Amino acid sequence: MPLACAWVLCACSSVRPDPEFEPLETGVRVSLRGLSVPSPDVVWASGATGTVIRSIDAGRTWQVHQVPGAEALDFRSLHAFDANRAVLATAGTPARIYRTADGGDTFELAWESPFGSAFFDAIAFWDDRHGIAFSDPVEGAFYIVVTADAGAHWDRVPVSALPEPLLGEAGFAASGSGLRLFGMREVIVGTGGGDTARVLRSRDRGRSWTVHDTPVRAGDPAAGIFSIAVRGERVIAVGGRYLDPDLGERSAAYSTDGGVTWRPSEPMPSGYRSSVAWFDLDGRPIAVAVGRNGADVTDDLGASWRRVGSAPFQAIRSSPSGSTGFAVGAGGSAARVRF
Repeated sequence: MPLACAWVLCACSSVRPDPEFEPLETGVRVSLRGLSVPSPDVVWASGATGTVIRSIDAGRTWQVHQVPGAEALDFRSLHAFDANRAVLATAGTPARIYRTADGGDTFELAWESPFGSAFFDAIAFWDDRHGIAFSDPVEGAFYIVVTADAGAHWDRVPVSALPEPLLGEAGFAASGSGLRLFGMREVIVGTGGGDTARVLRSRDRGRSWTVHDTPVRAGDPAAGIFSIAVRGERVIAVGGRYLDPDLGERSAAYSTDGGVTWRPSEPMPSGYRSSVAWFDLDGRPIAVAVGRNGADVTDDLGASWRRVGSAPFQAIRSSPSGSTGFAVGAGGSAARVRF
């Protein structure tokens, strides 16, 4: 091997990038779990007591809003299209979806589930019109709704198109990231609570589904997949048991075929992880996972993890380019994330 090539390989293999978490002051003290980053400068977050916050200057300043009539509701997932438009979903009862088109100055109640037991775990959009939201099972069947008009109206995916839930199986609304989209038509959803942590996958915007087992911890109502990150056919799932924040065993797995087959990571993250996001470091994919006892990073597409910090966060998202991102958590905490 030529000396120059040997040096390049050595230099590349020795690079161990660590993310920086720059603390931000949001002006709120409520738990934040919903997070969306439509551009490097625009970030939306949401959480308890009907709270929605927005920044258009990369987190330096924030506008704080409370959705009228939703003061008792918890917005654990949202999707922002840009600095002005966003769609939010409640976790808990009543299961509602709200929209804003003016940066949060006003909110419209777009839809409310007719089922009192519905509990939205996540919401996402493929484009400006087509979106999907996932709820815990209703009356013994998975409950998934789709929209084709930017969230103004929602239709339930027929139960006949969905796999049957395992006993106790559900999603987790820990960070609004247990549902992620592929390209313009595909979606993958992580579950837990049953004997096996599984992923549900659709290639046609929810019209038909397949289901696949993963090695992520399961077997009780507090354990399963809490977050998914997708990069092409490479998919990472993280979670564990949220009642054991320091238990990293069986807290992560990865797939190289779009979520069909899975392998456990080794080593695992250093604890339960509620959210994971891809970043891009000069064309090199890096994923960061956060949880109640800190953060871990993988630079080999999910095969192995290493600890990089102890600050607790509940959700992490990157900008579309992957160049930067944000994390939010309990007590209104937030940070800008970059390498």
